[in-house]
Amino acid sequence: MTTVAGGVVTLSGTVASTFLKARADRVASRVEGVLEVRNLLQVVDDTDPLMDEPYVDNYDPDAFVWSDFDPPYTELSDAALETSIENEFFWSPFVDGDDVDVSVEDGVATLTGTVDSLAERRDATENAYEGGAVRVDNELEVR
Repeated sequence: MTTVAGGVVTLSGTVASTFLKARADRVASRVEGVLEVRNLLQVVDDTDPLMDEPYVDNYDPDAFVWSDFDPPYTELSDAALETSIENEFFWSPFVDGDDVDVSVEDGVATLTGTVDSLAERRDATENAYEGGAVRVDNELEVR
């Protein structure tokens, strides 16, 4: 069950694993307007928790990193992400966007085409990340 009052979300009930408890916390925290999440979910599965899970007694917040467990995430659609990356190339003084083709699938940008230098290839990757890509597959060839 989920209740909301004054920007505070309270999650209660049962879930099958500590992963699902953590996932519910993360999803709730991403909702616009949420200021705090109180996660009172109870885990009913008696399997051993994964190392560094946030809801076990020996949890060390300095050792836990979300990116170790969840795939990267973007709120942009693939089409919007592609446009955003192309805009980065348009404004970049280091990358000739006319020589770079961008395709995006599930937030992953693939760059193809040819560039003049390794520096331009590297800058294209950086621009793609700045445009919002969660990962970049740089297949650009240097002339």
